[in-house]
Amino acid sequence: MVADRRAPVLPTAELTDAALVPRSVRLYLVSFLIVGMAMSVLGPALTDLREKSGADIGDIGILFVGQSAGYIIGSFTGGRMFDRFNSHRVFALSLVLLGAGLALVPSFSALGALFATFVLIGFGGSICDLGGNTLLMWGFDLVTANVNQPPCCPNCKADRRRLTSDLLV
Repeated sequence: MVADRRAPVLPTAELTDAALVPRSVRLYLVSFLIVGMAMSVLGPALTDLREKSGADIGDIGILFVGQSAGYIIGSFTGGRMFDRFNSHRVFALSLVLLGAGLALVPSFSALGALFATFVLIGFGGSICDLGGNTLLMWGFDLVTANVNQPPCCPNCKADRRRLTSDLLV
């Protein structure tokens, strides 16, 4: 006979009320939408970028390498930046870098300049992606479903250690 195994009941009534979700959390979630759209712009624009730069289909593929390289570099450097500097300013700077890269794409026709622009887009997108996840974890205590303030300084690691230990238990 199979035992009746029911999932624990979580306090979802408190989580579904939009007034209880801080504005910053809503902005982080919208930033994921922005990063997703920005990182996917290369695929539909590839034909136009190829015609504008005069490159053949094999050469224009280097833009995918540039965007991915920027994403990897941003992932490594972004974590250090969030630990050392004001996390909200780093997050805002990553959105500015992402927007600047997207604004620069139509102004370049040389393949090298487009490569550097997509490295910038990948760099900004990865830091924004990493930062959104980090700030959401710092802002929510997922175990007790209470909203906490994220640490305001890089030396406030006690809250992060407590949150991590609560999640591991």
